[in-house]
Amino acid sequence: MGKCRNLGLCELSDSIAVNPPTPNPPTLASPANGATGIMLPPNLTWNASAGAASYRLQVSTDIAFATTKYDVSGIIATSKTVNGLTNLTKYFWRVNAKNASGTSGWSSIWSFTTSTLSLKLVSLNSVKDVPFDQGGKVELVWSASPLDTNINTLPYYSIWRALPQSTLKKTRIMKTAEGTFAWEWLANQPAHRDSLYSYIASTPFDSMSGTNGMEYFMVSAQTSDKNVFYNSNIDSGYSVDNLPPVSPRKLTASIVSGKVVLNWSPNGESDLMQYVVYRSDSSITDPNKITSFGMTSETMFTDETSITRENSLLYDTSRGYT
Repeated sequence: MGKCRNLGLCELSDSIAVNPPTPNPPTLASPANGATGIMLPPNLTWNASAGAASYRLQVSTDIAFATTKYDVSGIIATSKTVNGLTNLTKYFWRVNAKNASGTSGWSSIWSFTTSTLSLKLVSLNSVKDVPFDQGGKVELVWSASPLDTNINTLPYYSIWRALPQSTLKKTRIMKTAEGTFAWEWLANQPAHRDSLYSYIASTPFDSMSGTNGMEYFMVSAQTSDKNVFYNSNIDSGYSVDNLPPVSPRKLTASIVSGKVVLNWSPNGESDLMQYVVYRSDSSITDPNKITSFGMTSETMFTDETSITRENSLLYDTSRGYT
């Protein structure tokens, strides 16, 4: 409403809201019109329409769009990864734009044909022991996803390790062809457009710990849409403690009540299991060539065989085991 003064002069005190104009139809960007060999799931992109608040995307095998395979509105971004399509199929797609003033007409109709490959292919190639260590580590190697061509589309891979069966809960169980698993996240590996990736993963046990030490792993290709990711096959492996302990030092022998008592300094390895004692009446140059005489987890050993001072025996504790 306005307020009028004398002489017929008036001033307006109210404002009028003006809606933006209805947006123009978007122009499609990629994949190129008529493109073939498009891997599943395709990522469809278009150029922004000025003033648009959201977009609607339709995909169909029918150029007249009598039926649709994909029909989603309210898309804020100018791209969308379309799931649920099939290999070796020709699809048509179009987009419109919408704001408070109304909805644009449809864009031009483009087509693409899918390939026999799928972006879901993330191949975990191997899980192998890291050599020359005390165990507890394995190396995962996987092949890149075909989507690994643009970090804006696939920014990283996530690495997962299966939880022990005893910790499985119904809400965390995932049943696959390889078995039933629940997963804990280990790390993320940035995508770098490489053909192969690797990651050194820790293991709670190694194969020398009283179990076979087998652990199961999976790698996921994480797209820019946090709700869209692709899991690899599940693979397994175990770590091995393949560093032998150092030879025990300061071995001494004394005769006590006609028996030989051996003493030596303790080893420093935290996972040492036991010491192996060898005895011979001649020089011991290679313990592998003679039979062990005894084993102990202590740093002393008593030879219960009665001997006299005329006996000459040689002892070796050079073989500690982990």
